[in-house]
This record gives sequence, structure tokens and C-alpha cells, in this order.
Amino acid sequence: MKRLNTIITFDCAYCGATNEIEFDPTAGKHVALTEDCYICCRPNHLRITVDEETLETTVDVEMDN
Repeated sequence: MKRLNTIITFDCAYCGATNEIEFDPTAGKHVALTEDCYICCRPNHLRITVDEETLETTVDVEMDN
């Protein structure tokens, strides 16, 4: 099975720097993961939602509690 990867951008919840990650939209409808900012190295909690028909992604970013 071929993986369909896409680039997701998000702004760091701490310093505001724009980050990019590679993501496979076939990984599931709702995916939660943690990515460290490439500038300030602080953990960002990402909640990624994938539209099953279009495979478009939306991302919500939160600080580590």
C-alpha cells in the first residue's frame, strides 16, 4: 500500500515559529501527537483531523501542561 504523505505546518504554541512535519493522512481520522519546535525545542501537542473524503487536514496546537 502506498503511503500518502503531506506536509503540515503549525505555529509553535510557545514562540510562534512556523514548523513543518510530514504526515500520512491515511493514519486515521483523528491523530494526536507531540512535536518539538525546531526553534525553541518545547513540546507542542497537535490534534490533527483528517477529512476522510478529501484527505484535507486541520491541526490544533496546544502547550504542554
